[in-house]
Amino acid sequence: MITVFHKTMMDQNLLTTCIDAPVTFNTTWYSHFAAPEFFICSRCYADHIEKTGFRDAFQASSPAEGKPRVCRFSSPRMKDDLWKKALSSDYLQPVTDWMQLRSQIADCKGRAGVKGSEGPTKWYSPKPNQFPSWFLACQACYEDRIKVFPQLSSYFELHQGTHGPQEVWNCDFSVPFVYKEYEKQGPQGGWSSFVQEAKARLDMAACPGQSPTLAYGKAWFRPMHGPEWLLLCAACFCDRVVHTNDAGKWEPDERLSSSPQQMVRCPMAQFNISMAMSRAHDLKDFSVFWAAVNKLGHEKFCDPNGITDGAWYTLHGVEPDSGYQVCSSCYVSVAEPLGLSQFFRRKINIPPGATLPCCMNPAHPRARSFIPLLRETYYTQSPAALASYADIYAAIPPCPRDSDIKGVDRGLRWYGWKECTVCPECYHEFAREHKRLAGLMTLRNTPVDVEEEDGDGDDTKIVMCEMYSTRMRDLYLLCNGTEQAVPDPKPLFEFVARRRRVFTETVLPIRKMLLVAQLELAKPLQSPQETPIFTSSTTGINRFQIEQIRDKMGSSCSNYIYSSSGLTMRSVVTLEQLQAQATASGLVAEASQVDMLEQWWRSVE
Repeated sequence: MITVFHKTMMDQNLLTTCIDAPVTFNTTWYSHFAAPEFFICSRCYADHIEKTGFRDAFQASSPAEGKPRVCRFSSPRMKDDLWKKALSSDYLQPVTDWMQLRSQIADCKGRAGVKGSEGPTKWYSPKPNQFPSWFLACQACYEDRIKVFPQLSSYFELHQGTHGPQEVWNCDFSVPFVYKEYEKQGPQGGWSSFVQEAKARLDMAACPGQSPTLAYGKAWFRPMHGPEWLLLCAACFCDRVVHTNDAGKWEPDERLSSSPQQMVRCPMAQFNISMAMSRAHDLKDFSVFWAAVNKLGHEKFCDPNGITDGAWYTLHGVEPDSGYQVCSSCYVSVAEPLGLSQFFRRKINIPPGATLPCCMNPAHPRARSFIPLLRETYYTQSPAALASYADIYAAIPPCPRDSDIKGVDRGLRWYGWKECTVCPECYHEFAREHKRLAGLMTLRNTPVDVEEEDGDGDDTKIVMCEMYSTRMRDLYLLCNGTEQAVPDPKPLFEFVARRRRVFTETVLPIRKMLLVAQLELAKPLQSPQETPIFTSSTTGINRFQIEQIRDKMGSSCSNYIYSSSGLTMRSVVTLEQLQAQATASGLVAEASQVDMLEQWWRSVE
């Protein structure tokens, strides 16, 4: 459903800033009839279009189906190139032509990359002998960023290599330093400088994240005037500080880089510190960042395992016992920089010694929902959606999906029936809305005891949520009945019994095979510097991500990174190596069996 607004209604929905990342909440979008899938947010319309002669060419609407949308006006090609030319020439056709083209191109997937099997994606690379052969840019970045500067874009051409179905290619232009350096060198056509700096950045080791890493032999940076605890790895320094007016306030910590035993972490991997930095970039005002990190030094660390005797905040209007709370560290580094502090109040009457989880910590079970809702609050300056969700779900554990619960766990409570158990999340968001069948439930926030195996090998003594999939919800609706038909859960019970049998015959064996596969593939490959890092879901092992571990910086960002004596060249563990090892370990046959079992489970899931 799409609602078209009149002008007076649209002004009420003006956003605080451009929506430059996908969102699903209901808001006002603008589009041109010639390119209806090219969406422009209300902030960009107000800032760049409303006061021009083209304002009536764009229609406002409010799509309500929850489809992810992102504003494309803020791309440099649109905002800084084509739109300015349209205003000076009073001719919109080149803009609408590009809008049509761009709305058909998949957005950049960043460093996560994209498999060749995920669909046709054009890739661009520098012409021969202009850059190392491995440099790639996706079509979205080519259109959004590269073509803005013709003096540099002329060095690029359509990549001639073949993107294999299982090969993961990632876009080098998604690295912030790379595209910022391109923008810096673009006006004067500084191709050689761009190549030198981009290669230096791409040769660096990735940010170690929150895991402690050995400081020796790597570049680290500290602010000249504190705080003392603040430390950035070379990659984060290049991406987040270089190209800003505050770069001169930092210096390399050579003492730390020469320390043979010191273990350190990069704070930029913490959500709250990263948010404070992002806000400083949005405002082009680093005083916001410095204010936040100086306050952080006086607050307890936002521990993913929870904080004992911390200072807590919660939203106005949220029930005190809802389970929604934000630690003081995130309050001063996220809520305050984003201008959201007026929506929060101190949470009181917390028992001494209580350990609570922070709902802004990415490790929180509800982080996948809380963080997008926090973004919505920031964009709209309305906490209504976040408060409504937090009131119901903050204290409810996420749906375990196809994870089974064996033995007795009184910490978990269930709805439904013993023959068909429903987790609290699926009950609240779906099952309870269909009251005819929900009224017959015998479990209502009830613990379910499952006896431990008694040696008979019966793996069916499990409890799992049966209501997360579309198939099961459709069956639930069928059993809910109509005004003329009496609700009857028996067909649901019969299918669940079959579903559980298939689960024990498929998912449980798959898990055992995955464990064996992980142990086999963790064995060292021929080269000690080449290590496969792989991830797997509960029902698949043929997903590999190969990363090279670089112990030393390979090059330097001029004026900021001092050279490193140890140069480690890029190397890649080839697919052939992995296949050879997997074949020798008997894992190819295992993978085939896993695929078969997975298909069987999916047929009833």
